[in-house]
Amino acid sequence: MSDSAEGERTFHHVGLRAMDPLPDENFVEATRVWVTDPNQHPQRIEFLRYEPDSYLDERFKNTPHVAWVVDDIEPWIAGKEIAIVPFDVGDPPFVHVAFVWEEGMISEYMAFKPGMAWFDANDAGTRRVTGDGGRRTEDGGRRTEDVRQKPIADSR
Repeated sequence: MSDSAEGERTFHHVGLRAMDPLPDENFVEATRVWVTDPNQHPQRIEFLRYEPDSYLDERFKNTPHVAWVVDDIEPWIAGKEIAIVPFDVGDPPFVHVAFVWEEGMISEYMAFKPGMAWFDANDAGTRRVTGDGGRRTEDGGRRTEDVRQKPIADSR
């Protein structure tokens, strides 16, 4: 899909809220959410299950999002209402993401790091909350560093 001055974007997934644990979830410390791999779902759905201490508001949590792969997220978020400021996901980081409100919905823009894949292919859901500050868990999994981001005001 080609889009004006921002460049090209390619559909990646739709994100929907989940209330109960699902198999092979991975933990994103920055937003305190468990996510599934949309590449493993036939309709490319990513399910998101939020921890009670996630700073994200209920409006955000309850609104589905559409995710797009882009080379650089900055042109895609410029001048838009930021829902979550840009941050890296993974340890080591495999993608740089940002969430914006546009056209009454949330869009996630994702710029994957060269040669990197969705979390660690060997992880298989071992990222578990252990209170270890984002370091290796007892079972060898690793979680992302705590880089909590607070939403910022619309720059328009």
